[in-house]
Amino acid sequence: DIAASLIAKGANMDIQDKYGRTGLIWAAVKGRTDIAASLIAEGADMNIQSNYGNTALLCAALNGRTDIATSLIAEGANMDIRNKDGNTALIFAAEKGHTDIAASLIAEGADINIQNNYGKTALIWAVRMDHTDIAASLIAEGADMDIQNKDDDTALLWAIEKGHTDIAASLIAAGADMDIQNKNG
Repeated sequence: DIAASLIAKGANMDIQDKYGRTGLIWAAVKGRTDIAASLIAEGADMNIQSNYGNTALLCAALNGRTDIATSLIAEGANMDIRNKDGNTALIFAAEKGHTDIAASLIAEGADINIQNNYGKTALIWAVRMDHTDIAASLIAEGADMDIQNKDDDTALLWAIEKGHTDIAASLIAAGADMDIQNKNG
């Protein structure tokens, strides 16, 4: 294929377009596992950030590209790089419900308590979007259940507001503080 030919001829694998995206970032966005595998095998820089701060791993997590995400994680991509909104691969996986990617990130030691620029953690997103399996994994790994976002909401407050009673019960059983109030009281 064209990518393999370019790599074989010594093309710069880390060249960026005007938005800062590399071939590896594009492969992650488009789900081109074959191209991503070739680029990773040939030593492409997995941690280059686009102008918006997204890496190949962030894009794979956002778009549910499990094979690419797990390859990047296995090859040592930085799991905790944040984009301009402060989002990490784990935050994206939790928000979008990409359970297998979230599980890989958690298992390999991604920081489970990073807050984005709005104060949201992976747990807050998982709870808000009703991604029960991801929320359960984060709780089991010891995620801080009482972190508050910019509006002082916790994961428990989101669970209650959204009517996610199973997650709310899990948070309470795991010791979430039931007395924390948000800005609305």
